[in-house]
Amino acid sequence: MKTTTLILLVLLTCLHSLIAQKTEATILFKNGEVLTGLAKFKGEEKIIFRKTKKSEKQVFELDLVDTLKVHQKERSITYTQVRIKDSEKPKVLEMVSTGEKATLFRKISVGYNPGVPAPGGYGTGAIPTHYSISSSYVRKAGEDEAVYLGNNQLFSKNFKKGATELFQDCPSLIKKIENKEYKKKDIKDIIEFYNNECN
Repeated sequence: MKTTTLILLVLLTCLHSLIAQKTEATILFKNGEVLTGLAKFKGEEKIIFRKTKKSEKQVFELDLVDTLKVHQKERSITYTQVRIKDSEKPKVLEMVSTGEKATLFRKISVGYNPGVPAPGGYGTGAIPTHYSISSSYVRKAGEDEAVYLGNNQLFSKNFKKGATELFQDCPSLIKKIENKEYKKKDIKDIIEFYNNECN
């Protein structure tokens, strides 16, 4: 029981991630205006902003926002709203790697596995765990929508097929993917190769 309670507390902590908290951030609007203060997302469509903890709340539609940059001690993370191919609604995604030809985005979701009870139902065989799923999206220059390229789970979209279709304009990159020199876990390296080496 104590173990289950502890895991649930950890899970709740993970769910209140940076994009769900009021944290130091900079909002860059599409009209060029910049605001710095405390901000958090409200779903996939709005940002709640305060200049300071005691300031009055302001709510901005994400359609007006270019990027939201969240400031951590080690680094800053940039988020933006992105339209996804074959998806009705846009998603708030983290910008991982940008270049002249393509931009890599990702979305990290937290899940919960209650565990499997011990055979026969005796003891505390069930070990609850939490896990994260990192989903990758790529938007090529000049296009309005990003393409979903799967996630870090074992059984996900056929990455090799999706990547070769997306990067068919760069034979040298496709060769590296087909030869398994680049795999799903190397998505950031793939985007950097595409931006720097593909004509």
